[in-house]
Amino acid sequence: MIMSTIRAESGAGGEVRLIVGEQQLTLDCERGSAPIELLVASLGACMVSSGRHFLRKSGIDEHLQVECDFSMNDTYADQVSRIRFTATLPQGLPTGRREALLRVLNHCAVHNPLHMGPRVSVEVKEAPPEQHDSPPFDLRWFGRERDGTRSLISLAGGPSARR
Repeated sequence: MIMSTIRAESGAGGEVRLIVGEQQLTLDCERGSAPIELLVASLGACMVSSGRHFLRKSGIDEHLQVECDFSMNDTYADQVSRIRFTATLPQGLPTGRREALLRVLNHCAVHNPLHMGPRVSVEVKEAPPEQHDSPPFDLRWFGRERDGTRSLISLAGGPSARR
């Protein structure tokens, strides 16, 4: 089984840094729904990667584009109600290859867990005493409650607080 670890840590202000292997991405979560956008972008990127691989194996070396959009639930602000993908395919793609490509796009490695429900677990642990000033992992989530107050949930990096 292939396992991968991605580290998320808080930065200045509303920044969240994601470290994936040798790459680092900084998000400004105070300006919008960046984690949700990343989920949707990951789906689109996986579709393009899987689709390009399929096209190359079929002897077609063409550009593939996937446009993604989503909307949030009006009743439950922290739920995505719809995700839509529109793939722009190479011109002249035979009907059989087009249908096969659609199957590939619908079953990419990031898309599959949404249908199959992966096991998800959350573990909270306290940093060793000598590391309280600089925890190795600090994932914080800011949410807005229905009454307008903000919640701060901090996992393995500091106390939970309510503002």
